[in-house]
Amino acid sequence: MLKVERVQSVSKENGKTYNNYYIRGTVEGVDLRAEVIPTDPGGYKLLDIVFKGESERDLKVIDREFKDASGKTVRSRGFAVTRNGLNDNGEFKEYSCDVIPKRKSDKSMLAMFLD
Repeated sequence: MLKVERVQSVSKENGKTYNNYYIRGTVEGVDLRAEVIPTDPGGYKLLDIVFKGESERDLKVIDREFKDASGKTVRSRGFAVTRNGLNDNGEFKEYSCDVIPKRKSDKSMLAMFLD
């Protein structure tokens, strides 16, 4: 299973600390690092909940298949950062946040990791 790593960085412009999210892998002996981001800006708060102070979480690959209006089968692949654990009430819960590759090259790297 692929892991998502949270790395903190400090902006040179304003001195604020930001979190970046990476998936690391090796393809043909080359170490690669693909960056992922939440699907919208509100997702950064969700990622804080999912990571809950840890630096690494699981990447869940979500393969979807459906039929479009013409009956043609359409396949798509999505990703989510996940954590399973107990919530504040002691109940088992899966926390997740959908993520997407930040750049086209990150999308290509993810595809290579999954092949």
